[in-house]
Amino acid sequence: MKRVSLSILLALGLLVLVPQVQAQPGDGFGLFVGSASHTSKVALPGLPFQFESSGASIGIDWQFAVSDNFSIVPFLMSSSETVTGDVEGSAAHGILAISFRLWVGGFFLGPHMGSYSEVVTIDKLFGVPVGGSDVSSSGTGAGFMIGFEAENGFLIMLQTDSATVEDSDGVETDLTGSRLHIGYRWK
Repeated sequence: MKRVSLSILLALGLLVLVPQVQAQPGDGFGLFVGSASHTSKVALPGLPFQFESSGASIGIDWQFAVSDNFSIVPFLMSSSETVTGDVEGSAAHGILAISFRLWVGGFFLGPHMGSYSEVVTIDKLFGVPVGGSDVSSSGTGAGFMIGFEAENGFLIMLQTDSATVEDSDGVETDLTGSRLHIGYRWK
């Protein structure tokens, strides 16, 4: 929640500080890379636990400029992360979602919603080896993006996410995270 609040404050600051000019959202394919960081709180009955993960992230999108100051952007992101905390191992996070962006000049901000997945390979739980068990969870979530896209196509963006995912046994995980990406859009 703290990450989302910070992003909202930054977005409001941009709206106040940046003069109103015509936006430049261009239709086209985008490719971006960066870093991801997540916190997972697992509600396992009788044994709740939490872990953090961070690592590399990659994504693609296609932007549809609806007007001079609004675009719709379906996107796909994936990350490979190292896990620390109550769990030791690795994690992969994926998002298939749609973003709605408001543009002020080259700056954009807006919410997104979609399908989230988490695959965790658990090598140790509370320091006890468990043999590399894989746990796969999926669910829905939402978040917020803020960023800047230059006229030449280069972009930078910060994204926050919050989702509830569930595994095949019905165990829920509250997943929060953030991603920082740089990339390029072919217009």
